[in-house]
Amino acid sequence: MQESLIKYHGKQTKLLVKSEIYRLFKHLASHRYFYPLGQMSRTKRMPSQHCQLSL
Repeated sequence: MQESLIKYHGKQTKLLVKSEIYRLFKHLASHRYFYPLGQMSRTKRMPSQHCQLSL
């Protein structure tokens, strides 16, 4: 019982952290200054072909 509780809390914490990071990233992306930075990291992650398709 205790073990599963810890596992559950671990999952919850991971989700919380993910949503926090996502929120922060969205906040930064909404700022015009940080927008090119977000675009840069996005293009770096994706293959160029896929990037062209999405545009």
